Amino acid sequence: MRIDFTEEQQRLRKHLRAYFAELMTPEIRTALDGPGGEYGAPEAYKEVVRSLGREGWLTLGWPEEFGGHNRPAMEQLIFNDEAAAAGVPFPFLTVNTVGPTIMRFGTPEQKSYFLPRIARGELHFSIGYSEPEAGTDLASLRTRAVLEGDHYIVNGEKAWTSLIEYADYIWLAARTDPQATKHRGLSILIVPTTAEGSRGPRFTRWPGPAPVRPTTPMCGSRPPAWSVNRTPVGH
Repeated sequence: MRIDFTEEQQRLRKHLRAYFAELMTPEIRTALDGPGGEYGAPEAYKEVVRSLGREGWLTLGWPEEFGGHNRPAMEQLIFNDEAAAAGVPFPFLTVNTVGPTIMRFGTPEQKSYFLPRIARGELHFSIGYSEPEAGTDLASLRTRAVLEGDHYIVNGEKAWTSLIEYADYIWLAARTDPQATKHRGLSILIVPTTAEGSRGPRFTRWPGPAPVRPTTPMCGSRPPAWSVNRTPVGH
């Protein structure tokens, strides 16, 4: 028995190869291979992502209610396969991690603001989970966030903040309830990279007290904290 792609899937693969060949110009490839971060020059990376967004490729598997195309898993795998073969950078953290979590836990305001901009390739996230003393054991993180008035006071340090060079926001895991058990005292804050604090390619520090302004929203409205932290890992 021989299992093969359907004619429609083969046409999709052929279309993607032609599209990526046009998208990935020599100038873009040179910029992506240059200095700046994992994907080279930030503007070249963002230009490619915006192009993918305009063509609807970023949200191939997203539900239609959030602006996606709800395409089957096989088509998503074909896209990923061809993108990797062509050297096309894809914002997996933003599209496949942050986006689905906002869909599930975000407030209506967060959904209406972040999801369309992610779909258009206009917003990029970095993941602020790991710390020098908390890597695989996320529940042991020490970064604190205390709400004071219209802003949070963040005190802590993150390590290996993936793709921080390209990010507009940090998807920050912080301890907002020190009295709760270590799994339940955590929350996700959506922190602009323009917030006060120091950043680098490997470490992001808020030596504290560091006010994060404007108001940094918590993902959702008092959702189960550990569920919010765990959901992105499942994607």
